[in-house]
Amino acid sequence: MDYIYLPYNPNRYATNLMRNQNKLQWDSSVGQEVLIVQTPFGKKATDYIEDICKLLRNGEKLLVPEGYTELLSGVYIKFMTAAQKAQNGGCVLNGEASTYTVFSCYRDSEKDVCEIYAPQGNPMISPSCDIPLDVSIGVTKIKKIVKKFKFFSQYEEDTGFWKISFQRELSNAYIDNDLLYEVENFKIPINKKMVEQGEIFIYSNSKPRIYTNNPGLHINGNL
Repeated sequence: MDYIYLPYNPNRYATNLMRNQNKLQWDSSVGQEVLIVQTPFGKKATDYIEDICKLLRNGEKLLVPEGYTELLSGVYIKFMTAAQKAQNGGCVLNGEASTYTVFSCYRDSEKDVCEIYAPQGNPMISPSCDIPLDVSIGVTKIKKIVKKFKFFSQYEEDTGFWKISFQRELSNAYIDNDLLYEVENFKIPINKKMVEQGEIFIYSNSKPRIYTNNPGLHINGNL
């Protein structure tokens, strides 16, 4: 199937994208199918849409049934029919610290083409929605218990290691290098695999500091 990006069509619109708990909701013309595009926080989906159409046209990625498909790094898409929207009460989020945009689309089976229409926003309503994430990250010093059998006593001794803990929700749609930790004046990127583990251990003489490159990530914790 061919995928083409066309100008705004007032007869086939989708706009006013909003978050309602863990779902996205929007206004659209009757029976309108849509394309949901998730991008890194603050990034415009329209900057990626031509590449999205090209990748879909070439069939380079198989679409995940009922789920989001990552076409580009940090860029996910999901098609939804009007029936699916009604049945599910909207579209479930694919993680936070992201920007979501809704595009109206039309599949012409006879011509084997899917037309994706440019959205139209105004000061009152928008086809896009920024979803920030308040994330808790813990930085804890690792100590070991040393026992003195002669005096039947024990004490704690520093190991030189620190544990950095990540909350589970952070791994959803996390992009490599969204976070960094700093030790000894060196900033080291944190990749998705490290976040999915839930915790990492760092050797440092001083407490590591955590930074973010993603303005949609609001860091809390004992940093």
